[in-house]
Amino acid sequence: MDRGAGSAAIRQAIDLPALANEPPPLVGRAEELGRDHEVMARGRSALILCVGEPGLGKSAFLRTLSAGASLDEWAVARADDEGVLTVTPSTTPTEFGARLRRLLAMPPTAEAPVKTAASSGMGAALEGARRSLRDAPWVGLPELSQDLRERAPVLLMIDGYRPSERFEHALVDSFLPAFKASSMPVVVIIAEREEPLGRLVSTATDVIPFKPVDRATIRAYFDAFGDALDPPLDDGEAEAYARAASRDPELIGSLTRLLRLQRKGAS
Repeated sequence: MDRGAGSAAIRQAIDLPALANEPPPLVGRAEELGRDHEVMARGRSALILCVGEPGLGKSAFLRTLSAGASLDEWAVARADDEGVLTVTPSTTPTEFGARLRRLLAMPPTAEAPVKTAASSGMGAALEGARRSLRDAPWVGLPELSQDLRERAPVLLMIDGYRPSERFEHALVDSFLPAFKASSMPVVVIIAEREEPLGRLVSTATDVIPFKPVDRATIRAYFDAFGDALDPPLDDGEAEAYARAASRDPELIGSLTRLLRLQRKGAS
């Protein structure tokens, strides 16, 4: 079985309802976690960028941070039944706002009526509509801002950011400024590669780089975790798990859950 098929099999094997909400162990990310906590502890609105290539464990990091924030009584919007909260080229500001409301169990707001262009030619109408969409304020932003402030502290976690020009225009010029002056913390965390985040870097409160976790650190985790299992992991098993997880840190949580299903202890 090749590595990709093996990873898929492991992920499928641990996708059980009993373990679905369990945060993965955080291995080798103490510095990154500390920087996030420092910003969140200031009690002010902020934008944090978690920057790194795919496969470095950013999603697992956000799940762990989300679980901790929830325990600290933050209202957290990270995921729903459709998967992680992402921004794609087809995501519109209005859709994103509606999704935040759904994730935070807030009532929806009515959309603004769509304006039609005057009959001055199809080309002019299309250009006018395009300009209107680009320049229009975020639909429902004042109401969303007020409702989020009332729910504060709020943590919004965007895992994957590939916006259209329209969305980025609305996010940078309307959404983020709406919270900068707020005395109640609404913290936005975006995890993505460096390239799509270019325009956000200058407005970010903190930019946290994600680099590969040292293999020795991962091996030390499986050694300690494996010693608490019955039967414990032998050296060969611990090394095999560490080798796989060093290539794909997202597997650390999957392998941990799989071992908990297979063996006793380490609860």
